Amino acid sequence: MLFEKEKIKVRQLQPEDKYLLVKWLSNPSVLEYYEGRDNPFDLEKVNKKFY
Repeated sequence: MLFEKEKIKVRQLQPEDKYLLVKWLSNPSVLEYYEGRDNPFDLEKVNKKFY
Protein backbone atom coordinates (compact mmCIF):
# COMPACT_ATOMS: atom_id res chain seq x y z
CA MET A 1 0.00 0.00 0.00
CA LEU A 2 1.45 3.33 -1.04
CA PHE A 3 -1.06 5.49 0.79
CA GLU A 4 -4.15 4.96 2.90
CA LYS A 5 -6.42 7.48 4.58
CA GLU A 6 -9.95 6.72 5.70
CA LYS A 7 -11.73 5.09 2.73
CA ILE A 8 -9.11 5.92 0.11
CA LYS A 9 -6.27 3.52 -0.67
CA VAL A 10 -3.53 4.00 -3.27
CA ARG A 11 -1.51 0.98 -4.34
CA GLN A 12 0.83 0.06 -7.14
CA LEU A 13 -0.72 -0.97 -10.41
CA GLN A 14 -1.10 -4.74 -10.73
CA PRO A 15 -1.05 -6.76 -13.98
CA GLU A 16 -4.71 -7.75 -13.56
CA ASP A 17 -5.68 -4.04 -13.37
CA LYS A 18 -5.13 -3.67 -17.12
CA TYR A 19 -8.64 -4.92 -17.87
CA LEU A 20 -10.19 -2.25 -15.65
CA LEU A 21 -8.00 0.39 -17.30
CA VAL A 22 -9.23 -0.71 -20.73
CA LYS A 23 -12.84 -0.50 -19.51
CA TRP A 24 -12.39 2.95 -17.95
CA LEU A 25 -10.25 4.40 -20.72
CA SER A 26 -12.66 3.39 -23.45
CA ASN A 27 -15.63 5.00 -21.70
CA PRO A 28 -16.62 8.27 -23.44
CA SER A 29 -17.53 9.92 -20.11
CA VAL A 30 -14.04 9.25 -18.74
CA LEU A 31 -12.32 10.14 -22.00
CA GLU A 32 -14.02 13.52 -22.00
CA TYR A 33 -11.57 14.44 -19.19
CA TYR A 34 -8.66 12.15 -20.10
CA GLU A 35 -7.12 11.99 -23.59
CA GLY A 36 -10.34 12.98 -25.39
CA ARG A 37 -13.37 10.98 -26.51
CA ASP A 38 -11.84 10.23 -29.89
CA ASN A 39 -8.82 8.54 -28.32
CA PRO A 40 -10.05 5.32 -26.58
CA PHE A 41 -7.63 2.79 -25.14
CA ASP A 42 -7.49 -0.88 -26.04
CA LEU A 43 -5.43 -3.57 -24.31
CA GLU A 44 -2.38 -2.91 -26.49
CA LYS A 45 -2.43 0.82 -25.75
CA VAL A 46 -2.90 0.24 -21.99
CA ASN A 47 0.04 -2.17 -21.95
CA LYS A 48 2.23 0.27 -23.84
CA LYS A 49 1.38 3.33 -21.73
CA PHE A 50 1.06 1.86 -18.22
CA TYR A 51 3.17 -1.29 -18.24
